[in-house]
Amino acid sequence: MKLYQGLKEFSRKRLIIGIVMCLGSWVGTIPVCVAKDRWGLGVMVGAPTGLTVKWENGDLARRYAWNLVMGWNLSEKNARVLVQVDYLKYRSEFLEIDQKKVDLYYGLGARIFSESQRSWFGVRLPGGLRYFFRPDLDDEFELFAETALGLMLIDRTEAFIDFAVGVRYIF
Repeated sequence: MKLYQGLKEFSRKRLIIGIVMCLGSWVGTIPVCVAKDRWGLGVMVGAPTGLTVKWENGDLARRYAWNLVMGWNLSEKNARVLVQVDYLKYRSEFLEIDQKKVDLYYGLGARIFSESQRSWFGVRLPGGLRYFFRPDLDDEFELFAETALGLMLIDRTEAFIDFAVGVRYIF
């Protein structure tokens, strides 16, 4: 019994360290933001459903970004709170629709699920497409569709696939 509780406590410590590292890497980039950086606020629906905040570096605008999602997963029987952080790379002008460019993106991320007394930590490989309604403006709306393959690593090992669509206001 003591061995089981010891392993459980060890897993919680690893989970807390993972959370701090994920959030710290994202939050740690905020002080270096300059006026040319672009931010996005929006919503996404699917798995997960929630709010999204995106930061693109001004020097590499539209090429690299950090994306934070805070939400919940509606496909589960038990409500779960979710936080995920992704580092994304964009391939501009992947497709063209109505003379407007569609970008491809892919990246690497981490996620944390929490449900009452239990928490899980995992990694994910997101990829998707984004479309700007009016790309000639500084303030614009971005429509995106994303899928991700992932693997929960802490508290249980389980593969997952996510799919979500959303919209962000970029400023």
